[in-house]
Amino acid sequence: MTYEEWNAVRYEDFVDDINLFKTYGIDIEKYNFNLKDEDQSPRWVHQYCYEALTKYKDETCLNIKLAAVRHIIDMQRAKTEGFKYKFSNEYAFKIIDFYKYLSHVKGTSEQFKLLPWQQFLVGSMFGWVQKELHVTGRALRRFKYADVFVARKNGKSTLACGVALYMLLMDGEVGADVFTTGPTGKQARIVFDDSRKMLKKSVLPQIFDLRMNNDAIYCDSLNAKMEYKNSIPDNLDGLNSHFAVVDEIHSFKSPAVYDVMKTSMGSRLNPMFFVISTAGTNLGCIGHDLFTTDEDILRNKSSPELSETKFCALYTMDNGDAFNSDTAWHKANPSMRSGARGRDELVALANDAAMRPSARPNFMTKYLNIFVNGTDKWLQFDDIRNTANNTLKLEDFAGTDVDCYIGVDIGLVSDLSAIGYVFIDKDENITCFAKAFFPDEQLVEASDANRSNYTRWHNQKDGSFTLTDGCSCDFDLLEDELVDACRMFNVKSIELDPWNANQLERNLKKRKLPANLRGQGKKDLNEPTKLFERLIMDHTLTHNGSAVLEWCMVNACIEVDKNNLVSVVKENKHSDDKIDCVKAIITALAGFVHREEKTPRFKKGVARRF
Repeated sequence: MTYEEWNAVRYEDFVDDINLFKTYGIDIEKYNFNLKDEDQSPRWVHQYCYEALTKYKDETCLNIKLAAVRHIIDMQRAKTEGFKYKFSNEYAFKIIDFYKYLSHVKGTSEQFKLLPWQQFLVGSMFGWVQKELHVTGRALRRFKYADVFVARKNGKSTLACGVALYMLLMDGEVGADVFTTGPTGKQARIVFDDSRKMLKKSVLPQIFDLRMNNDAIYCDSLNAKMEYKNSIPDNLDGLNSHFAVVDEIHSFKSPAVYDVMKTSMGSRLNPMFFVISTAGTNLGCIGHDLFTTDEDILRNKSSPELSETKFCALYTMDNGDAFNSDTAWHKANPSMRSGARGRDELVALANDAAMRPSARPNFMTKYLNIFVNGTDKWLQFDDIRNTANNTLKLEDFAGTDVDCYIGVDIGLVSDLSAIGYVFIDKDENITCFAKAFFPDEQLVEASDANRSNYTRWHNQKDGSFTLTDGCSCDFDLLEDELVDACRMFNVKSIELDPWNANQLERNLKKRKLPANLRGQGKKDLNEPTKLFERLIMDHTLTHNGSAVLEWCMVNACIEVDKNNLVSVVKENKHSDDKIDCVKAIITALAGFVHREEKTPRFKKGVARRF
């Protein structure tokens, strides 16, 4: 097969049927070297992938299986002219072998031996190199970036220490600047302090004539240094990083530190930017954004420019796994396989999470490595994830006879404006989408996180988010969108938030379009709000999983009055978290609920519960 043909394959297909490898001329049995877990060998990079798809497939999550498929296919792609990289056992062994000079600094003082999953990580990160030597005679690495998400107490920080010290001392870079950072100064010090403790127990300081103090490690013979950096972006300007490790990126409030550290490597020949983290409870953070981008890479959905230079490994439970099951624990905790990660603590924590819902977000994020909504909000993130289908496109319903209900939520200045689309076919399948709009001149007033998200979502050009011209809601653009929707879809009603929408309603009615003003009070939206909740909880509704829609869904809180009437609200009126896409979809559902046929019929009797 050609390079272009390999680029078009679906990695998921190989997970579903490993016999497909044979169809593509790949004998995966050749990657079974019968290694033992304690063996330290670059062959573990290959055997780990083999075992993830065979021997340990039930204990391996989908994302790691996809990483295994990616590696095996890349070994084939390396035989094509278009693929610029090859796997070097020599370079993989060099990093694996380096760990024999290090010892544990917590729990035990034994010499460090990499577990199979750790050998897969570092062996992949350093083993893949460019086929063509650089003019300096060096084989430059393929991966400039590496993201690893894994649950707590699997040795992630210790692993990062070894990589940082290797990049300081063994990478052949004169004048190497190595930096560790985290969301707080204390977190930034963890990898640095543990690295310093490792060196104190090692022969490396004598070999390299190292100098150390509380804030830095110096190697004068290489003119190299290792320092920790706090999370204040203004203090990071002017760095010239050869290697940077960012710990616990899920806790960063904005992408500023990540962006500064990433750009600090621009003048280096062979740099690496290493992110190692657990999941968290902020779905609008840079950590969650990286996680979802990495999922696209593992599904071969990303651009070659990104996917060919970034390594990613995401250890997490899968959709459908019970959070209190051994299966889920093994998937998110790869050290359990070798007994290096105990089970008893997970049993106790899972039991606590089962009895106390307030403890569940911490268990899901820290020990199962799932990004979840951690506050007492409305919709559970598991339900949001399980009702998402990222392959859906709004255009799929163009020209069909599927009933379409549209809702419009108006945000004049600082909030989003949103259009919600709800499609209900004859078999009572319900599908929804949302488009959000924000005036570009208001970006300067938005929070750092929102400004970053809005810009990124707009640049994705998938239609889910648009920055509009001006400093307030672009009513002309909204009108054009609604007119186009009526041309494309079988629109039954357009429900408009009455706030500032009177002229828009009149314009649409002049065009003979089914526009109505729909009140936004509890009495008006109580029934459609409860319907939306039940559809999500019963998984009888499907949405396209756009980033802005999921963000609004996890931000939404529910308010119940003394008459048991409900409405969707923000956590507090000053919150920067938006809910407008959810409100638009609920407004669209109001058009369905309040149509002439008052009682919607559902196979599962959803409506009858209200």
